[in-house]
Amino acid sequence: MIATFRDRDFTLLWFAGLVSLTGDWILLTALPVYVFEQTASVLATALVLIVSALPGVFLGSVAGVFVDRWDRRRTMVVVSLCQAVVIPGFLVAHLNDWLWLVYVVLFTAATLGQFFQPAENALLPTLVPPERLVTANTLNALNDNLARIVGPSIGGVVLAWAGFSGTILLDSASFLVAAGLIARIARPRLTPLAEHAAGEDIAVEATSVRREWAAGLRVIRAHPVIRGVFTVAGLATFADSILSALLVPFVLRVAGGDAALIGVLLTVRGIAGVLGGVGVARVGHLLRPGLLLGVSLLTIGPGIVLLANVPTVPVIAGVIILFGPAIVAWLTAQRALLQAHTADAYRGRVFGAFGTVNTIAFLLGASIAGVVGDRVGIVPLLDAAGVSFVMAGLVAIALLRDTPSLAVDGSSPDA
Repeated sequence: MIATFRDRDFTLLWFAGLVSLTGDWILLTALPVYVFEQTASVLATALVLIVSALPGVFLGSVAGVFVDRWDRRRTMVVVSLCQAVVIPGFLVAHLNDWLWLVYVVLFTAATLGQFFQPAENALLPTLVPPERLVTANTLNALNDNLARIVGPSIGGVVLAWAGFSGTILLDSASFLVAAGLIARIARPRLTPLAEHAAGEDIAVEATSVRREWAAGLRVIRAHPVIRGVFTVAGLATFADSILSALLVPFVLRVAGGDAALIGVLLTVRGIAGVLGGVGVARVGHLLRPGLLLGVSLLTIGPGIVLLANVPTVPVIAGVIILFGPAIVAWLTAQRALLQAHTADAYRGRVFGAFGTVNTIAFLLGASIAGVVGDRVGIVPLLDAAGVSFVMAGLVAIALLRDTPSLAVDGSSPDA
């Protein structure tokens, strides 16, 4: 793990991600509170989540085409700078009480993010040797858990002392810092598979984009490992969205807890994720990624069923702690498999499509939980989520268990 941090370029990328994610969580802590205080509307507050997810449905896959055309490092720098400029739009909305502008700014920032994530996932395998790919992805997943702990805490303090405006400016500044760190990455880019002449007319360009987008989808369909990861991730993300949507009602209504308990559980989950991430980073490379993926999902599924049917604080806390390393292992393994089995020229498109599939699965699961939760009941839906995780784990074991960690050399077995 320490050896991975000795790589200057990876370390720059890691700290850029930590700063940017912390800024995101600072804003995500304040934005729903601000919208609810302004409107007293649950629907208006829920629209924050929906609007932020929509670009992933409609643009994620297509954004990958451009990520594969462009220099990934430069793409991340430009996107971060654009987000630093866009985020202060929340301040304009706040000062003028323009709620509609909040959603416009949120949608714009989320749209820019559709280019950042595929570029980051495509760049990472070029910064570390193949044998450290699982460790590098684990450390990246560690970022999210650290940001989940630090961001809301900072966001709460800033919101109390400097108001909503302070959180906006801090988030904007985080993107500037991230852009500066990424710009210092010195590794040369790999040459894209296809070069595009400047000055192509719109019709030719549109045809080219469609052709490259379709080529990316063909790679996904043709490669058994990539296809298997997409299937597993869709099932698991669907289940995870049900858990995410019902966790608060479950704690309040079924377990008899309060808002303070929810805060404690989320903090515990973040700490467990950090500690678990360190453990996975140390030993994760010893397991085949497909096996690591299956075992992690088979751990989460029964945990959800236990949590739902034995709703006591010690059991809930124990399961939440167990989720920390299991979720890190799940996310790490699926990213490592996609990176190792996708040619560099196609990584942007594959990860763009991967984001789209996960977003659709998340919205589908969250919508089902919201619509039928009161009719069916919270516990049966959580049981269904646990079963879905188990199904995903079994599929991963069946399809990906013996999948080796291929050397990342810019080639793809089936591409």
